[in-house]
Amino acid sequence: MDEFIRKHAEVIRGVLSCFDRMLFRGYLPIMSGYAMAAFLQEKGVHRWGLKAFLLTQARRTAAGSRSASSPRRSRRGAGASV
Repeated sequence: MDEFIRKHAEVIRGVLSCFDRMLFRGYLPIMSGYAMAAFLQEKGVHRWGLKAFLLTQARRTAAGSRSASSPRRSRRGAGASV
């Protein structure tokens, strides 16, 4: 991918990167917009606080994945609840 970006840099306006997959331990019952709204309401997240909530969860997910991939820590203790 880096080679492609270098080759076409003059016409690329930006680059997005993300996980190609995520593993969830447990059940994630968000199958619709209504379910997502209900989940956020249950957590007490309002529209004006959504960005901060999502950024916090992203940091927690990244920290959890780093600690889960660490050879010093068992995968059994890597899960965290939202």
